[in-house]
Amino acid sequence: MSRIRMNSAARPTELTKKQRSSWQRVFKSNDPFANPFQETIESRMLMYPTYGFHLDEEQFRALMLTMNDIEVDRFFISVVEHSGDFLSDGEHWLCSYPTYRQYLSIPLVLENTMLAEDGSFGLMISHEDHALVGGTFDFIDCLKARYARWRKDQSLMVSEWDEDVSGPIISSLVK
Repeated sequence: MSRIRMNSAARPTELTKKQRSSWQRVFKSNDPFANPFQETIESRMLMYPTYGFHLDEEQFRALMLTMNDIEVDRFFISVVEHSGDFLSDGEHWLCSYPTYRQYLSIPLVLENTMLAEDGSFGLMISHEDHALVGGTFDFIDCLKARYARWRKDQSLMVSEWDEDVSGPIISSLVK
């Protein structure tokens, strides 16, 4: 039986030095149309389409179950589409197993990331309704098992998008 805790609504916060360091360990850029992950990120996958700047309910549930499976308790959501230093000046929310309704209440209207506080995974959502997910082998393997649609998502993107745009995104998934 799952031990998932769906009890903590997101709340606005500022990133600490440690959390900024976690972001920089996972991500090398805030560009969801190229490879945004550091080379040290072991595995990657795609979710498509998202529900605008949020994951859809199936994607979100799979992510929360995976976090529970690998015992990640908290994550940050950060708006990364920002004219300045979004790590210092941007909007951030600290989350601990919010419900899907609580998650949807976060006012995300720009590209954003979800980052495990411990740096075990990061996820970037674009304005074109796709999410790139990177993390440890264990995290991505577990997420793929929880989110059976991942192969179809990748095929759908390739069939719907121009190859000039989808090609770099798909190639960023290969390590």
